[in-house]
Amino acid sequence: FATVVAVSSEDCEAPVDRLCLAPYGEGWLSARACQFPQDLVLRLEADSEVTEVCVYGAPEALPLGIEVYVGHGHTYDWLGGGPGGPECSVRGMLSGDLVRVRIVGCTHSRRNLYGQVGVRAVEIWGCPGTPSTPQELVDPAPALPQINRLQHALQDAGIPLELVPSSAFVSDLAVDHETEELVAELRECQGANIHSHEYGKAQRLADQISDLMELGRSLRMLHDQRDHLRQLNMLQAADQVQVNIEDLEQQRLHAGIEHGTCFAARRMALGPGEVDPAARIARAAAARAEHAKNQASQVVKETMHRSQVDLARASVAEDRVRELEEEASKLTKALRDRELEQERLQRQLEDQAKELDAAAQVEVERLQQAREQERLRQELDKAQAAVEELQQAAEASLQNARRAQDALAARESREETPPET
Repeated sequence: FATVVAVSSEDCEAPVDRLCLAPYGEGWLSARACQFPQDLVLRLEADSEVTEVCVYGAPEALPLGIEVYVGHGHTYDWLGGGPGGPECSVRGMLSGDLVRVRIVGCTHSRRNLYGQVGVRAVEIWGCPGTPSTPQELVDPAPALPQINRLQHALQDAGIPLELVPSSAFVSDLAVDHETEELVAELRECQGANIHSHEYGKAQRLADQISDLMELGRSLRMLHDQRDHLRQLNMLQAADQVQVNIEDLEQQRLHAGIEHGTCFAARRMALGPGEVDPAARIARAAAARAEHAKNQASQVVKETMHRSQVDLARASVAEDRVRELEEEASKLTKALRDRELEQERLQRQLEDQAKELDAAAQVEVERLQQAREQERLRQELDKAQAAVEELQQAAEASLQNARRAQDALAARESREETPPET
């Protein structure tokens, strides 16, 4: 292929630019928790006849199944489909310059925790034709309309929108009346499945509704084209368009029979021209038998899918239990280490308290000794003051005694000296 025209989503670490022709490339990976189906639209270098398309899935996110369409512009024809895996191959024979690879789901495993799907490479086999000019190229991936009533209903019911692909929300405009009736009946079945929590059936119905919407738009366009050709009196071309219309109506009828709709029962009961009641009953019984067969096949597929999902969930739960056990062991070890650290700190605090008590006791004894020394110093000062007072008193008494002695001596000398005549 020449280039990738459009992609439903991509992972920032594995963009669609890494998609290549060789199966050993790095490849493309869808966004995390993406909606299904995921589409890859590839443009060929020329309008070619495609006979085989090989899709190599990424080992960590294998496709659950693929569908391949070939066409021009907005019109695609179904080339075929098949189960997913490391290598998916679809064979057929269609012409066009655009190839749409639709991936209907992904496999769940420990390596695919985010519900992604990956494609390493795409190989397209066939016979090339004349290269397309830029004027002939039409963007095959128009923008999707805004959210509609079905999305609001799912959100109000608490159903994740990831369970229903985005293509199921395309507007009902430009769809023929009969397809609109069938789609309305299928949507009622889808609502009943959602109400009964059968989301797998609801998702498959959403995929079928998306395909029917594309078929209905093609029918509406072909009806308009046929009427326009008849107005131009181009009856042979109008007959050819009518053949295409009948083929699409047959595909629509098979879709209605697959889900056992009243629309299919009415169409089967009518048949071409006049049909007797026995044939109508036989056709209705065949339709019911086909519907029962399809339902049984769907039940088997759902059971296998649920088993795979349960195994994957059990594996994830086991991994989670092991992780929790490891975390619990780490927490237990950390708690034990913390207890040992607390015991060590407690011993340190006790030792410090003992040291502080000893230091306080020494300080108290020192203070007591200082106080006793101060008391003795005060008593010594008092004794020294008393001694000084006694010394002063003794000196005063000695001086008094000396003065008395001197007075006595003077008096005796006066008495011994005779008086002058």
